[in-house]
Amino acid sequence: MDPQDGVKPIEVGHVLSETFALIRDRAPTVFGIAFLATLPTRLWIYILPGLAAPLKLTSYPVALALGAVSAGLVAGVMLLLGEGALVGVAVGKSEGGTVGFLKSSLPVIRRAPVLLAIALIDVVGILLGLVWFIIPGMMLSLMWSVVGPVAVAEQTGIVEAFRRSQALTTNTLARIFLLMLAGGLGGGAFVWVARKVAEGIFGVGSNGLNYPFAPAPFLVGSLIDLLKTGFDLALVCSLYVVLIQRDGGGPMHQRLNRIFE
Repeated sequence: MDPQDGVKPIEVGHVLSETFALIRDRAPTVFGIAFLATLPTRLWIYILPGLAAPLKLTSYPVALALGAVSAGLVAGVMLLLGEGALVGVAVGKSEGGTVGFLKSSLPVIRRAPVLLAIALIDVVGILLGLVWFIIPGMMLSLMWSVVGPVAVAEQTGIVEAFRRSQALTTNTLARIFLLMLAGGLGGGAFVWVARKVAEGIFGVGSNGLNYPFAPAPFLVGSLIDLLKTGFDLALVCSLYVVLIQRDGGGPMHQRLNRIFE
């Protein structure tokens, strides 16, 4: 019998509670990491038309698809790096200690090649799964939902990070789906309302697609993305901590001091 068979599913409300507590108690660090994670994607969206112009793409669907895929790759890589940087903060909080921005970020720098490889596999695998009848991509995104935190907090290799994430999410995929659905709907509603409010107050769009470059829309859109990304990163890292606690601690307790020293 698989030892995971008797493990109870996580509670969605508990993960959300831990997410908001992490944001409340470590807001400067959470949003500092979120800023570094969102800025490259925002800049990529702006410079992409200039890079694509020499290709002379006459087909709008092709140009749109290439833009969406490339932006998705950049965003996926940066989000996973952000999760790796924030997980030390989340783990430290769960242990009753404090892990600051620099201490949490150092393991990400040391393991950058591994994390980049994991990020590319993660993004490409999920995209291919979504193209193939959608369901496989959704399943992969759930099973691999904590692969970034695992790779940093447990110092695993590339293959082992995916295996460990899959093992941690066993018997609770439906709950993780509900958690991500709640986070996605809530985050989407926040972004829509924030953009409408920004347009009403400042009279500028904020979707980040204004050409040529316009400072006001860029700053407003960046602020909205910053808040949304901060929540997303905190959600994944809190999910990892809850899964670890459900799993009985795993290697985290033994490795925490060494990894984030």
